[in-house]
Amino acid sequence: MCNLLNVGGESRRRDPEAALRLPSQWSWSAKHRKEWCSLTARPGLLRLYPQVAHPSFDDQPNLLLRKAPAHGFVVETLLDFFPGQWGEEAGLVLTGRTQIALALRHDGQRNTVVLRFNNKLRTIGPVSGHTVKLRMQMNREGMCYFEVRTSERLLSISDCFRATKSAGAGVKIGLYAIKQLEYSWSGHADFAGFQFL
Repeated sequence: MCNLLNVGGESRRRDPEAALRLPSQWSWSAKHRKEWCSLTARPGLLRLYPQVAHPSFDDQPNLLLRKAPAHGFVVETLLDFFPGQWGEEAGLVLTGRTQIALALRHDGQRNTVVLRFNNKLRTIGPVSGHTVKLRMQMNREGMCYFEVRTSERLLSISDCFRATKSAGAGVKIGLYAIKQLEYSWSGHADFAGFQFL
């Protein structure tokens, strides 16, 4: 899997400061704040710190996004999820006129796989452990399909949704981490890669 931090590999080896910056194809959905992420907490991985959830992903400032390929794609990321409070959630997000997310969410006792479509939450089921591979596929017609792989099983999700582009920005794909309680201790989500297959 392609490491988020190794895009442009050779130039990053020549410029050690490049290891402290995200590659240029990534951008935040609002002006970045340093407490949203770390590139050094776990070298070689991107750590996202959950920020308080807004009612809609349209208003969520800490989405880390890049432009999605125009004619369909498959994307994978490996997530290590260490929540600190109920309702913490991290995973893949697709934005446009429709908002779609595939994530892990902590229900207070365990991690569960969830799907979001236009901010409606659907619980798929619990997973053991804290490491999963999340996969999202969008075909040429904009239909999105989902898979989650744990160390023990592959979970193919029967739900599929149609993504629609926004007028100006098209479709973007990326990563996010959110929480419900602003002033309570929260955990983090480490992403080991992000790869278009």
